[in-house]
Amino acid sequence: MSEEMVRLKTGEATPDLVPMPPLTPRLNRSTMNDSTGIALQPHASERQLRAMPLAQFPQAMRDQIASQVLLPIPPERWISFGGNGSPLPLASIESRAWWEWHWQRGMNPDAKREQIPAAMRQSVIERDGLLCGICAGAVERSDVHIDHIYPYSRGGRSVMRNLRVTHSRCNMSKGARV
Repeated sequence: MSEEMVRLKTGEATPDLVPMPPLTPRLNRSTMNDSTGIALQPHASERQLRAMPLAQFPQAMRDQIASQVLLPIPPERWISFGGNGSPLPLASIESRAWWEWHWQRGMNPDAKREQIPAAMRQSVIERDGLLCGICAGAVERSDVHIDHIYPYSRGGRSVMRNLRVTHSRCNMSKGARV
């Protein structure tokens, strides 16, 4: 084991890759994207993620990122390369557009999400009964999952109109699809 790894394990050193929570973006003219008018703000977390500062991206790439930030749903988080149609790519990198989409909405994609409050969970169960909102089958109380109809990972909120009762199996197989 290297000396650096020993120092990391004992707490004597701190790794360079510990992500720092992104800052909420601020609009200013110096960071405006010329073609779309979207403000793409550099973030303190760029250093921790070892991401290239946005200002150093080619203008065409900044335009592409800005257009993806305008979409109502986030772009894919991972960009895969190689593999020629294989389910296992040769390499994957994180999409800068995915991070920008979240940062521009004041979200911290690294933050642990809050649980649905118990009172709201109970209200959803009372409203829907013990019927699955996906397959319409009866749900046992021990198998109840509360599903975000519009997925949380895509910007869906934990509000009554966006929540429904589901089987755990149905909810898990749905994933982040709408």
